[in-house]
Formats: sequence, structure tokens, C-alpha cells
Amino acid sequence: MVLRTANDVSIFGLSSDYVMRETRRAVAGVAPHVKIWPGIDIDIPTGANDKKTQPDDLYQAVKAAFQGGAYGCCYRGSIQR
Repeated sequence: MVLRTANDVSIFGLSSDYVMRETRRAVAGVAPHVKIWPGIDIDIPTGANDKKTQPDDLYQAVKAAFQGGAYGCCYRGSIQR
């Protein structure tokens, strides 16, 4: 899926493929001793009509980060009830 506007991102979120591509790009752009820790946001910020992160979304994003060569992941989130 090609996201064309900021509204698309809030509706659909960023794909795990995006996480993998950007992680690979970051790893390729630094010296071998630099450790890349992609940041994964969970429902920040979310409006009433925005996509809500599901457990599988987080699983796929973390898996993609490691497939892209990440050393680890950082998470930032908000649980809304």
C-alpha cells in the first residue's frame, strides 16, 4: 500500500515493510559498531477514527525491525481504554 497523505498514515498506520526498509537503510548508513534501535510507537497520538494498534501489528513491526538488522527496539505507547 502506498500512503500518500498524513491522513493515510493515521488511518492505516505504517506497515511492517516500512519498518524493515527504514531499518535496513539506517543500518547501511552507519559504521558497523553503531547499534540501530528503531522506535516503535503504539497509538501515539490517536484520535477517535485513527487506526488502533493490534498485538499482531506490534509483533510484525518488531519482527521487521530485526529482519532489517536492528540491534533492539524502543517502544513508546499509550494504552487507551
